[in-house]
Order: sequence, then structure tokens, then C-alpha cells
Amino acid sequence: MNLLTNANFDSGTDPWVWQTGSALETTGEARSLPNCAEVIAYRQSNQIPPPTTITNEGRLSQDVNLYRGMIYAVSAYVKELSSWGPAVIRIGETTWGIDEYTEVARMDAGDATDWTYLSGVYAPSATRAHGISLGALLGTGNGSSVWLFDDCQVEGVLMPRGMINAYKALMTQLKTINGSTGGYYFNLSSRVVPHLVEPDQMPGITLPYICLPLNDQGPYRSVEGSHVVATLQQDIYMFVPDTEAISNTDNVSLEVLKAHDDIMRCLMPETGYHWNLGDLNVVDTRPVAKHNLGRTNDGIQYGVAKITVEVDTMFGRSDLGPNA
Repeated sequence: MNLLTNANFDSGTDPWVWQTGSALETTGEARSLPNCAEVIAYRQSNQIPPPTTITNEGRLSQDVNLYRGMIYAVSAYVKELSSWGPAVIRIGETTWGIDEYTEVARMDAGDATDWTYLSGVYAPSATRAHGISLGALLGTGNGSSVWLFDDCQVEGVLMPRGMINAYKALMTQLKTINGSTGGYYFNLSSRVVPHLVEPDQMPGITLPYICLPLNDQGPYRSVEGSHVVATLQQDIYMFVPDTEAISNTDNVSLEVLKAHDDIMRCLMPETGYHWNLGDLNVVDTRPVAKHNLGRTNDGIQYGVAKITVEVDTMFGRSDLGPNA
């Protein structure tokens, strides 16, 4: 269930709070007609000398009630009209200032010349009203940053606190698959989706992307001293553009095997014993034997690599209760 009201702006401006640099866009640019939100971070070019750092932020926001013990999938479709800075989704308690909001998702300039899916997750530390903020930031160039937002969503899933921390760490790590810069085959541009969706089910999402279905899987495995060890059993699906299978028997393709390697490399430690998830321990990985191939309605063929990982995390008495 979407917790946002008027999430596609088709009913006008309410109950969104439209702040500096934001306006209702009604000229046919919307992803789902008739309306979307336009957010602009203006460059204060009248200053001498012109500023070269972030000086302004355009944003709009809506308050929703979020509950501690839930993890929330937050998403929107974004499109850039001027690529001088990123688009961001932030969440924070409504008593906070904008600088204290937590950034849950970012789309960099140049990555969304058409409508593109942007998503992240957020786990509140307390049960109270929170502000969902859609914003545009200035970059270091000389121009303003202009972004459109449409079809926004906030959806919650109940998950024990230890599982929430493991899931967030896993999503953060997978977003670092950044192409040749990091030694990977593919560049996700932070496209990690907290749902399982095929390309035709989510028009506007660009291949490649990862699906990390948000659910509560895994047992409380053991007790160690004053802590409980919880295991998150998490499926990872990576959708990649593809051409043809290299094995008719197993329906496996070279691009899907590359995707499998990227996921494994992302989780493996650069040096030493510990995997790249901070205090978390990846205790098992299970790649599937077959990798499905599919074709979108517009004829683009894609492949899917699936890996199941088990991530151990620990939490103690101090991590539980209303004051944690």
C-alpha cells in the first residue's frame, strides 16, 4: 500500500508542500498524465564571483507516519531537463531541518535523460511523522539543476531490527557495482530495486539493474553471550541486456555469467577474511543452476542471474525497545 497521497500529482498540489524551486508541471512532460512535479535548484549567477559549490536546493515534501520496526521502500520516477546536479529522495523527522534529512536515493546528472526509476530504503529510529522530500541539488558547474518527479511511492514491510540492518548494508554494497571504474562488467548507476520486477513490469527502468525483494526471511540462528545472531536469507536478481544463450541445455548466456561474477565480486573481500559488509558476515552463497532469458515487449532481450546469500548480523538488548 502506497503511504503517499496524490503520489502522481494528478489531483494537483495537495497535500504536498511546495517549497522554493518546486512547481506543478502541467505541460505534457508527465510520465503519467496529466501532471508531475518540477524541481529546480537555481544557480545564483548574480554573485561575483559566481559560486562553484552547492548554493541552493529545490524541493517539495509530504508528511507520512512511519513506524519503528518497519523498513520502507521509497521510490519515484525521475527525468532530468538540465543535468547540472543530482536528484535526491530524503526522509527525516518533521522536526528536523532539511540538512538533517537522510538521503535514501540519488540519481546523478546524465543518468536519466528519459523517465528512470529511482529507489532506496529507510528504517525509522522512532514512530512518528516523517517528511518525504523530493529534491534537486546543484553541482559544481555553472547551470541550474532541473528535475521532474512522478509516480512516487512509500511502502513498508515489517522486519526485525537485525534483519533491517543486514538488508540495508546489502543494498548499499550492491549499489557500488559501477562498471569498469570499480573493475566490474556492468554499471548499475545505483539501480537496486526493493521488489522483484521484470523490465516490462516497470517501464522506465534501465538495464542493467538488481532486484532485492524486501521480505523477512531467515531464522534467529544462535545466542552468543548477550547477543542474538540473526540470518538474513536474501535472493539477489540481476537483470542485464543480452544477446543469445551459449548453452542450449542450460539456457545460460555469457552476459548472465558476467552478472553473476559482478555480484560475487561485489560481496567478496578486497583483502583479508571479512566480506565487504562491515560487521556483517556472508555465510553462504547459492547461485542458481539455470539463468532465464527473456524478451521485452519492444524486442529487447535480457538475461537474469540469481544468487541467494545468507548474511549473519548480531543485535543485543540495547538495540531493542523504544529508546534504542
